[in-house]
Amino acid sequence: DIMDMIRCKHIMRSYQEENVLKNVNTMADRLKNGLLEISSLQNIRNCGLLFAFDFEEKSQRDLFVKELIDNKMLCNPTRDKTIRLRPNLCVTADEVDHALSIIQKAASNI
Repeated sequence: DIMDMIRCKHIMRSYQEENVLKNVNTMADRLKNGLLEISSLQNIRNCGLLFAFDFEEKSQRDLFVKELIDNKMLCNPTRDKTIRLRPNLCVTADEVDHALSIIQKAASNI
C-alpha cells in the first residue's frame, strides 16, 4: 500500500546517507577473514552479512551452539551440521571482533 511505499523510500534514503552497504561489505570481509582463521569451521560462506558454516558432526555443532549461548551470543543452528549468523547491518568493528573472540573460544572447546 501507499504507506509501505513511503516507508521504503525513507529507508532506502537512510541506507544511502548512512553508507550501510559500505559498512556491510567492510564488516563482512572482517568477519569472513576472522572465521577463516578458525580451523574447526568448514565451508564458510556468506552473502553480505548473512554467514553460514558447517561442522563435521552434529554433536560438534550442538556443543558450539551451547558455548555461544553460554557466552551470550545468538546463532541459528540449521540442518544437521550448519550454523548461520546474521549480524545487524550497522554492526561495528568492535562488535565483529567481540563476536569473533566468542566464536574462537567456543570452537576451541569442541
